[in-house]
Amino acid sequence: MPALTTMLGKALGAAAEHPQGWLPDTVTEKTLAQLRDLGYVPAEPGRPAITLKGRLALLSRPQLNALTTAMSDGRLAPNVAWQTSHRLARWHLVVFKDAAGNSFPDDADTGSGRPVRHAFRTGLGLAVATTAPPRR
Repeated sequence: MPALTTMLGKALGAAAEHPQGWLPDTVTEKTLAQLRDLGYVPAEPGRPAITLKGRLALLSRPQLNALTTAMSDGRLAPNVAWQTSHRLARWHLVVFKDAAGNSFPDDADTGSGRPVRHAFRTGLGLAVATTAPPRR
């Protein structure tokens, strides 16, 4: 997968944070054309949104590993760094759950003890993980 330029990365990052995955209105036609050429947004007319391939292109190796090595119930491994799980949550690829299974946008970590919520892969996170090429 080609490395993202700063402009492409910013556009995809903003789209990944949007609840519907829409690209910002400020994206230039040149950037939009590049994203379409790479398959990171669909070529169809209408409001451009990030594709699974585009979400996959955003992921660092630790973020991808966190998604692809989740437990069978979707819970991320306990050794996943909080920075990784929080970024994945901002991109709607994981959600935090308490012991009762209630979903939250964060882990409720106060810094004075272990977080009371754990990161679980979302349906979108699973779709991105299964889009990833096999690990070598």
